[in-house]
Amino acid sequence: MRRALLLAPALLLLPAVACTAEAIKPAPAIGRDAGAADAKASPADAASPNAAGDSSGECNTIQNLGSPVTPTPKSGSMPSGAGGAPADGTYVLTGVDLYGGAAFPTVAATYQVKGTLLVTVSSFPDTGETSRDNLVMIVSGTTGTQRSTCASSAEGTFDFTATASEMRFALPDASGGGVVLTLTKR
Repeated sequence: MRRALLLAPALLLLPAVACTAEAIKPAPAIGRDAGAADAKASPADAASPNAAGDSSGECNTIQNLGSPVTPTPKSGSMPSGAGGAPADGTYVLTGVDLYGGAAFPTVAATYQVKGTLLVTVSSFPDTGETSRDNLVMIVSGTTGTQRSTCASSAEGTFDFTATASEMRFALPDASGGGVVLTLTKR
């Protein structure tokens, strides 16, 4: 079974990089679990509402303040992280860049950073699904790891860049491509 990556989805981020990496489009909440604890996460997992957390409200109840973002295919190599210190605050997803044929759905997402805690909500307008997660994020240099504390112990790694007003998470896939999520502080 797949596990969510940070921004599971984000989306990762949405999902998630894992339970992943988040305006909410009115739709019924659909409960999801964060997936099995024995599988590695991928950018696709971060974008999957099936693997991106639990929308039952058990994980968190933050409001999704983001607007839907349509992914943009990019050429060339995926950028490396530059490091930095993630600043506490509320962020919305403002960009999704795809490298090397990576796939990611249209998504609206909001992230709250509180020290090493990353609280996420992601809405998928094409399906009406919502995913939520709470992640412990540890950064060192230009890389980081995250672990879900919500519905599973899903884990993932990422490259990152953080400034006072923006964070970028680069979620590589096995083919050398991946997804770069851009979050802007509100």
